Amino acid sequence: MRISISIMLGLFFGQSVVFCQTQPALSITFDEYKYFVGRRHVYVCEIIIENKDDNIYVLWLDSIKVEKYSNKEKINSYFFRRKADFSFYDLMVENLLKNAPPILFGTFLKQIGNREKFIIGVIGNKSIINECKRFIKKHFVAVEKEELLHELKLTDDFFPWFDRQCLYIKSKLLILE
Repeated sequence: MRISISIMLGLFFGQSVVFCQTQPALSITFDEYKYFVGRRHVYVCEIIIENKDDNIYVLWLDSIKVEKYSNKEKINSYFFRRKADFSFYDLMVENLLKNAPPILFGTFLKQIGNREKFIIGVIGNKSIINECKRFIKKHFVAVEKEELLHELKLTDDFFPWFDRQCLYIKSKLLILE
């Protein structure tokens, strides 16, 4: 009797732990809207990113496909890859980005806290909206903030955080491939 109760409790708690571990920390949903402007259809796709975790995450969009990269490779790709004469990391360390507007695939960083949402809106035609969904799945990066700070060996003061709750972009910016 005692052994069967232990086994049942072990199975219950074991399944609960596995269930908790498989829950995604970030949820990404796509909402589409269709408007008429004159006689033309204009589509808006809102990509809603919600942090369901207690940790803070840092979000960015990379110009190259990073869907199969490890977090360390994603960080190295975005922060240390040369963009002209400098890398993003170089600009941060030299404190050159504090008052500069973010560049979508170059210096855009958003931190999303516990239970917060961030919306990326894309405006375009129907085919652009469909392409946008595929693009986000391949180029979107979310890394725990502590991991990012550890990998870059920097403090929070160096980062040019995007401080708004939403970002709207014209569809032509996403046509990289």
